[in-house]
Amino acid sequence: MNYMHTFVCMKRMFICLGSLFFLAAMLEIFAHGYRIQGFSNQIVPVALPDNVDYCGERLPMEDLEVCERLDRELTSNAYWESSTLIHLKKLTRYFPKVEAILKKYGLPEDLKYIAVAESGLSSAVSPAGAAGFWQFISETGKAYGLEINEEVDERYHFEKSTDAACRYLRDLRNFFGNWTLATAAYNCGSTGLMKCLNFQKVHSYYDLYLNIETSRYIFRIVSLKEILSHPQKYNYAMSMESGYKPLNTYKVKVDSSIANWSEWALGQGVNYKILRTLNPWIRRYTLSNKAGKAYFVELPKDKEHFVIDPLFAEKLNEEMADSTSVLHLLANNDTPFHSYTCKTGDSMEGVAKRLGTDVSGLRLWNKMKTTDKLKVGMVIRYKKKEEGAAE
Repeated sequence: MNYMHTFVCMKRMFICLGSLFFLAAMLEIFAHGYRIQGFSNQIVPVALPDNVDYCGERLPMEDLEVCERLDRELTSNAYWESSTLIHLKKLTRYFPKVEAILKKYGLPEDLKYIAVAESGLSSAVSPAGAAGFWQFISETGKAYGLEINEEVDERYHFEKSTDAACRYLRDLRNFFGNWTLATAAYNCGSTGLMKCLNFQKVHSYYDLYLNIETSRYIFRIVSLKEILSHPQKYNYAMSMESGYKPLNTYKVKVDSSIANWSEWALGQGVNYKILRTLNPWIRRYTLSNKAGKAYFVELPKDKEHFVIDPLFAEKLNEEMADSTSVLHLLANNDTPFHSYTCKTGDSMEGVAKRLGTDVSGLRLWNKMKTTDKLKVGMVIRYKKKEEGAAE
């Protein structure tokens, strides 16, 4: 029995050893194939491009210090994989709009990378109070026509802030004489840059002793341009299909006060989150608008590509007689409202039938509970079913 037990134990040991040798062999074969295909798990230095320019202005790569400053930024950004991938995905959504506005002013396309360096193409806010895609401070934003107050902040309006940034950069270029200094001034301010130029008695950005942020600024932008223009060169294998799609929206004109943006959004068939996501320039729940200024609010055009809040959808389902009412409300959300003044004897059902709409729509558009009743003199708003169907 002891011999048999020893034999069984040895057999199991040999089986385990055999499995381990087999696994080791497979790993070696895989590693060998991995090396043959040119892959490596080693982190290697990035290769600096031979010729580098920004807005057509050549970087003096013969200057050793310039090379090392560019190498620092290129290495930092090339190996910041998560951030670079997000940048690459955002390009397909935002760059076409930026390029169109740059073209309108006859400005070089390289300026679009400023927005990537400043905010990562997002509605960011800096500790110094700069805000939006182009990181305008309040004073500069107002000087270039952006409305900035507690209710509206157009630094977060992508198109308007891009237009303002283009005009600002054009003015800086006209003042400083080249795009490199103009871009540096965009970062640290024209007054501060002029003081440095006058005190140090030099004329080139690359000869200036500046604060750390501005001294890295041009190199960071050039590095982003290089990586985002040639992602495969830096081992980013991402197809255009992986990028974020442009938002398919339409605009609704608002030239009056809004007592509650959340309720206004529900009346348009969307929720407050969607409203604020598409219109980050809206900063409060209300809009005073005493001057009657025209604002254009973006709303989703593809109804099937946005989701109503589940709780909101559940309430709608409870109040609707059939599922087609939901489709009616959504299809109808970009048509104008009509108004009706309630009379003696009016009921919700009777008014809905007479006006060519449904009870669920009346309750939704007028923020009425299922227990609320119509009162004489009450003004309600509504949309007709045939108008939604006609669209």
